Amino acid sequence: MRDKIENGSHLNNFSMISVTLANIPVHSVIVLRVIVENQHQSLNGNIIDLILSQTVLLASVGDKFLHFIHSEVNKTQSLITLSKTATLANEKSNHLQSQLEKNRKVHKVVIREMCSLMDAPSVELDEGHRNIHPASLNPTIASYDISLKILSLIRTLLRSEGQAIVLRDPQSADETYRVLYTGNSLRWTGIEQGVFGFISSNNNQAAEGISSVLQEVLLSNKSLHISNINNDTRYRPSIDGICPSETPYLAIPLRGRSGGVFGAIVAVRGFKGSLFNIDDVMAAEMSVAFSSISLYWCHGMIGLHDKVVSTLNKMQSLEESIKKSSIKSKSSIYKVSNS
Repeated sequence: MRDKIENGSHLNNFSMISVTLANIPVHSVIVLRVIVENQHQSLNGNIIDLILSQTVLLASVGDKFLHFIHSEVNKTQSLITLSKTATLANEKSNHLQSQLEKNRKVHKVVIREMCSLMDAPSVELDEGHRNIHPASLNPTIASYDISLKILSLIRTLLRSEGQAIVLRDPQSADETYRVLYTGNSLRWTGIEQGVFGFISSNNNQAAEGISSVLQEVLLSNKSLHISNINNDTRYRPSIDGICPSETPYLAIPLRGRSGGVFGAIVAVRGFKGSLFNIDDVMAAEMSVAFSSISLYWCHGMIGLHDKVVSTLNKMQSLEESIKKSSIKSKSSIYKVSNS
């Protein structure tokens, strides 16, 4: 492309050469302009053509150089991205490995502690304390023994300062629960520590759809841990328990047959206690799974217990009848022999 400058008489002896580079990277356009003086009119055309050819050659070389630089920049950026990706993947792998090791330790500790649920209960009889099998106990007594063991294990595993078992009362149509608690940072008015008691929700609040923390856990079938139970708008001390201020609170649902929820286990850490972390929640959920099986096994003995008691009563009645018949027979034989 050749343009002649004609703006002013003193510029009439100059020519301008323009070369456009349209195929360079990043979708840019570069225009090279060269201005030459026409000293020899006879050679003017040849000089301009020579300059034009050299300019085009230079532009071609520049174009290739720009493509090379652009390619190298892309390679460098790709290597940086790949290095970052590899670093993140390595960090993620290390984190997962560390989490796996922690989970194994938590699992090992929980399994070791939960084995105590299979220990024989110690009950007080006329002849003193002795270890017997839970199947020989009344289901209510067996359930109480298991519940105390569960609360002791929760205190050990979670380092809690207060713990409780809250069970739905299947015989009541209202929102009534049985509660057993231990520790100094959780209590219910009118219920002694270590003794099962009953609590009921406010019917007016229930009618208005206002639920407590425990009721939400029972309805949602999900664990819930709160950094400060007293600041939670759902907190209702009559249902959730009375806690000191700034108390971390953890509630885990107890699941029964077909995944239904029949209660919950609560753990608190007292005034300004340390928050429950993900490891605590995992340990609690594993513990509650074993606890649910143990509690269900106790309650599942009710039918068997009733049958055993009924059979035992029949056997005792039969023995009494046999004894009476035996006494009568002996008496008749004695009379006959005397006569």
